[in-house]
Amino acid sequence: MLDYVVNLAHSAVSAISAGVAPAFGPAATAVAIVLFTAAVRLLISPLSWAQIRGARVSPLAGCLPALVQAPFFFVMYRLFTTPNDLLDAELAGVPLGHHLGDGLGGAAGPVYAILFLLLAVLARWSSQRMRRATAEVAVTGAPASARLAELPPEAREVAERTQEQLRRVMPLLPYGTLAVAAFVPLAAGLYLVTTTAWTGLEQGVLRRYR
Repeated sequence: MLDYVVNLAHSAVSAISAGVAPAFGPAATAVAIVLFTAAVRLLISPLSWAQIRGARVSPLAGCLPALVQAPFFFVMYRLFTTPNDLLDAELAGVPLGHHLGDGLGGAAGPVYAILFLLLAVLARWSSQRMRRATAEVAVTGAPASARLAELPPEAREVAERTQEQLRRVMPLLPYGTLAVAAFVPLAAGLYLVTTTAWTGLEQGVLRRYR
């Protein structure tokens, strides 16, 4: 079943690449990956709305819809990390199947420098957004605080300690994209940049109109 879905995603990216080829030439597949990623994120945007509404009460409540999104992300990750003809295409002369470990000679150096710079900027932006979100929960999470107060002292202490650890750890999670990008093909790096940027913009808009 997974292979079937991945093949469908492959066909979609190939079709988009063929459509934008007249405008983008050799970079058409790279552009198609960005567009396909954006299209998938748009498709599952209702889940993001549910995630933000859940996070208003507790960071843990906001995690469940994110788990529902995981199959979509896994399919895309599988598509961009399994050897296929899409990875034979190039971006600025660098194959989309190129890994950081393959070297930074030629055009690979500048391409990866830009990729990691974008990921670092997006990670910092996402981290700051998470800090603000957890601060808002601490201020407005009266219902959650009331439920905690009803727990036995020992259980309440464990729950409060867990929430505090989450508040400390969650802002660090976005930086994991840099570690992932160091081990996956360039195509997957483009996916990471696109989906991280989409998440930041989407949550900024949804939080404003929630």
